[in-house]
Amino acid sequence: MVKDVHSCTLRCSTEEELMKSNNKPTNGSTAVIMIACAIIFILFSVSYLYLFQASLLEMVQHAWSGGTTTYNHLWGAAILFSAATIITFVAAKMLPLPFFYFPAMLCMGLLTAVSVGPDGSVHTSLFWLIFVVMAIMLLLFMAWKGREWLYFITSADNPSGAAGKSFYWLPLAWMMLCMAVVFMMGNTDRGLHTRLSVEHHCKLLQWDKALQAGLPQYDTDGATTMLRAMALARTGQLPERLFNYNMEPQTTSDCLFYGDISDDALRDSGRGTFLLSSGYRLWQTIGFVPCNRHEPVRTILARELRREQILMDSITADSIPADSVKHLVKPVAKDYLLCACLIDGDLKTFMKLLPKYYPVEGELPKHYREACLLYCMEHQLPVPKERQGVAAELADYEDFCSLIKQNPAPVRCNAALRDNYFGTYWYYYWTKTNR
Repeated sequence: MVKDVHSCTLRCSTEEELMKSNNKPTNGSTAVIMIACAIIFILFSVSYLYLFQASLLEMVQHAWSGGTTTYNHLWGAAILFSAATIITFVAAKMLPLPFFYFPAMLCMGLLTAVSVGPDGSVHTSLFWLIFVVMAIMLLLFMAWKGREWLYFITSADNPSGAAGKSFYWLPLAWMMLCMAVVFMMGNTDRGLHTRLSVEHHCKLLQWDKALQAGLPQYDTDGATTMLRAMALARTGQLPERLFNYNMEPQTTSDCLFYGDISDDALRDSGRGTFLLSSGYRLWQTIGFVPCNRHEPVRTILARELRREQILMDSITADSIPADSVKHLVKPVAKDYLLCACLIDGDLKTFMKLLPKYYPVEGELPKHYREACLLYCMEHQLPVPKERQGVAAELADYEDFCSLIKQNPAPVRCNAALRDNYFGTYWYYYWTKTNR
């Protein structure tokens, strides 16, 4: 009995000595490592929460709150970092350096270990949830049963322990491992991050920043195309720069309204199209909300523009001041209709509609000029040479055709055309008709 009490007392005193030696302020090596780990934790947490995953966290809050709250990137990162710091301080009472940083970093990773459903719903990964629960339970068990061993292997003054002379790199290696686990847990889908960044800037009416988000890269989807088209329409650049951004050959004009949503029920509910806000800014840009979302975009736009034309004709006949009349659609709706024809590759319909909204013999936006030239060359029609710059466009188109002849292999041809003519309607039309 006396021997058991003596061994228990000796074990407790050894544990206390190891704890003190591991954290005593006079130990220079321990102080350096503590400061280094703290700096790594602060820099990583701020960068991860404020710079890398800010838009994803905004989406998570929007989805889980049902859109009733607004997420501020700066304040949100500050609050989450404060919570992570509190968790770290609590863990430091039970675990030695550097293990007490792990629970907070696991929570950061779990918060961003989400996926997006077709309806815009956000789901936490079940695998990573189980992983976090088991890892925290293991740490608690080690804090309860294996605290002496943890302090033994991480003590800088312990020459026979696992740390020994390698004390400097062991905590740093653990911090690197923790950061790697967080990145493995978090959603790092570049396409989703680009979409969220573009939508975030659109939500704040920062149209120029929305157009710069995600460049240069070729990753895109229907929702990102929809958001960029809205930003281009707001800045008056829709027919000038729409095809400066990558679009897949299978893209249809419906993406201008609904992104990647093809399900009628989801279109009616409006879910899934926008992840950070409602779609009212899109309808505000065009000037109307479609009543029947089962119809193709081009049909809806053409009908609304016909109604607008009938209204304007009646105004002219009755001599009513145009300024006193509320228009049914915004002027940019005509560009949406014409660009929808271009996205579908329907040049015939485009050429029929163009004279209704633009003087064909006058100056046209870039993509309209390219489409007109392409149509004339395909159908062997005379090219209007009155417009300025037609000769240069003809030379570019001839070079475009020569590249196609010089590269019969589809992969090489696509690479050559992309390098020289990406951003033109010619390249998009070629990929759509030669997929």
